[in-house]
Amino acid sequence: MDDIRLADWIGFDLDHSAVRYNVPALSHLVFDAMAKFEVEFHGYSENAFVTANMPHFFARGLVFDCETGCFLRLSRDGAILSASHGTMSMSKEAIETLYSDKKGRLDSICRDLLMGKKPQRAFMFVTFFDIPGAAVLASMIDDVDARVLEYRLSHPLQECNTEDGKGERCEKEQSQCDDDKGDRGEVDNMDEVDDGDEIATDEKYSSLGLKKRLLKVETIANLVENMGYDFVLTNWFDGLNFNFNHLQFARNEGYYFPMLKQYPHKYIFEAPPEVASWLMTMKTDHHVNMFLLTNSHQDYATFLLKHTFGEDWKSLFDIVVFYGSKPQFFHNTPDSCPFVATDVEGTEQCKHWLVSKGSRQKTWSVGECILEAIILNFKIFSSQTHIGMLFVIKVRR
Repeated sequence: MDDIRLADWIGFDLDHSAVRYNVPALSHLVFDAMAKFEVEFHGYSENAFVTANMPHFFARGLVFDCETGCFLRLSRDGAILSASHGTMSMSKEAIETLYSDKKGRLDSICRDLLMGKKPQRAFMFVTFFDIPGAAVLASMIDDVDARVLEYRLSHPLQECNTEDGKGERCEKEQSQCDDDKGDRGEVDNMDEVDDGDEIATDEKYSSLGLKKRLLKVETIANLVENMGYDFVLTNWFDGLNFNFNHLQFARNEGYYFPMLKQYPHKYIFEAPPEVASWLMTMKTDHHVNMFLLTNSHQDYATFLLKHTFGEDWKSLFDIVVFYGSKPQFFHNTPDSCPFVATDVEGTEQCKHWLVSKGSRQKTWSVGECILEAIILNFKIFSSQTHIGMLFVIKVRR
C-alpha cells in the first residue's frame, strides 16, 4: 500500500512510538533503580554499581549466559562476535578457551532465540527497559566473583601428594566440599538452596512474592562452582519485578515509578502539536481509524499518554488496547484470553464484559483476541518505523 491515507486502520505501539522517552535519562533511572534494589534486598556491594555509562552493554540482542557469567554478541549461526565476563572484556583467546567445547550450546541458544523461544540458562536483552539492566547484571557478576575469589584465597584447597607428584584436592577436603554441595548441582530452584539465616521480609517485598536471600559467601562460592550464575540472574529478575511490576505504579512504590511520576518532564517528551494535528487530520479528512496497542497496564499507559498528548489524548484514537500481551496474541486463539472492558482511567476491570462485534467500548485490557474482536476480515501490514512499531491495516476487498 503506497499511500497510508488509503488504510482503514493505523496503529501504534506505546513505548518509544506514540510515547517518546529521553533514553539517556531513562537508562540512568533504570540502572539506579535496579542497583538500589540489589544492594538493599540481596546485599550486593554498593561499590559494585559505579556507573551506568557502559556503552558496550547498551545493545539490543546482547545475550547473558548463566553457565559462564558471560555477555555475548552472537551471529545468527552462533559464532561469538565479542564477549565479556561481568564487565571485563574478553580476548579472542579467552573466548575460544572458554567456549571451545560449547558450540552445541551456542547453536541451541541461537536456534531458540530465532524461533522466539526462551533459551535455557540464557537471557537476551531486547527492550529499552531491560537493556540498561545489563550493566547492573554485569556489575553483580563482578561483585560475586570478587567475593568468591576472596573466599577461595582465605580457604585454600588442601593438596595431597600423589605418585605423579601433582597436587590434588585431598579426600577429606573433597568430602567436605561434597557435603556442602549436597545435590546442589541438580538444583534449579533457588528456594531449595540453603541460604543460611532466615531474614524477615518487608511487606513491600513479600506482597510481590519476593523472598529475601542474603547468601553466605561459602554458599555463593559453591553455587558458582556447581551451578554457574543462574542465581545472579534470579536476583536480577527480582529487581525487575520489584521496580516494574504493574502493581507498583498504583502503590507508588519501587525506585522507578515514583521518580517517573515526580519528574515526568525529565524522562518523557511532550509530543509536538503537529503530531496530534496529523492524527486528527487522518481521522477527520481521510476517515482512517487510529488504534493504540500496548503491553502496559492502563494506569501507567494513561499517565504516559496524558503527559505526551494532554488530557484530551483519548480523542486521538478510536480503539486503545492495554496489556495486550504482544506478541503472544498473534499466535493464540481468540478464546484463550478474551478482552475485558475497563473504566476510562483503568482503575477497574469489568471481567464479565467481553468484546463483541459492533461494540462501542473504546478501551480494553488483557486482550489476546484482537484479530477476531476488532479487525476480523482485515489484512495486517506491520513494519518497524524509526519511532517504533506501526500497524497499517487494510480491509480485504
